[in-house]
Amino acid sequence: MTYIRDPIDATWSSYIATPAFPSYHSGHSTRSGAASTVLTDLLGTLSFTVTTHTDHGLVPPQGPRSFDSFDAAADEAAISRMYGGIHYAFDNNDGLASGRCVGGKIIARVRFEK
Repeated sequence: MTYIRDPIDATWSSYIATPAFPSYHSGHSTRSGAASTVLTDLLGTLSFTVTTHTDHGLVPPQGPRSFDSFDAAADEAAISRMYGGIHYAFDNNDGLASGRCVGGKIIARVRFEK
């Protein structure tokens, strides 16, 4: 949070508290990278809209989110961790890369019925 306040906007405040842990690969990014890799292998590259969060009462309200691919959704999930002040960009990038590697290993080793 200090990084954003000092050079960018002194009045900025996060919706969530900065976690009290050092920098690691983002778990959200890793899971998103793995899931996007496996889902793309199973279903192909397709666009979709997510509406599951429209009834959560979020403030400000959140409408449906549309994505051109599972990878695009994974990328957005990853960068949200930086915007939330939880991870640095390299945590998210490394998490996505690790997750996509894990997804590739799953595809190579697990037989899914299509």
